[in-house]
Amino acid sequence: MKKTVLTIFSSLILISGFGAGVYADPPPWAPAHGYRDKNDDGVDIVFDSGLGVYAVVDVPDIYWDSDYYYRERNDRWERSSNLDAGWILIETNDIPPGLRGKKKENKGKKNN
Repeated sequence: MKKTVLTIFSSLILISGFGAGVYADPPPWAPAHGYRDKNDDGVDIVFDSGLGVYAVVDVPDIYWDSDYYYRERNDRWERSSNLDAGWILIETNDIPPGLRGKKKENKGKKNN
């Protein structure tokens, strides 16, 4: 009897497709590294788990988190609710924690 029940149960699992490669996107509160999405503006973004924010796709060094875009200009951080305009200077404690430790790459400079 146990063997019959086990066989029927196993067959039902196979028929239902349970565990057969069914994948879903991670929930918004727990994105995976590289998870692509569009924000409310329709801008393509990809989650960077190292920074804990989304990077704007095809726009270097601009990030999105909690309805704001962030960028670093001349060693100061700016924030805007619009990707194309309205950038204002902000204090370090106003940027997402993952961006606070971000260092710009030394482009074109050699370390001796």
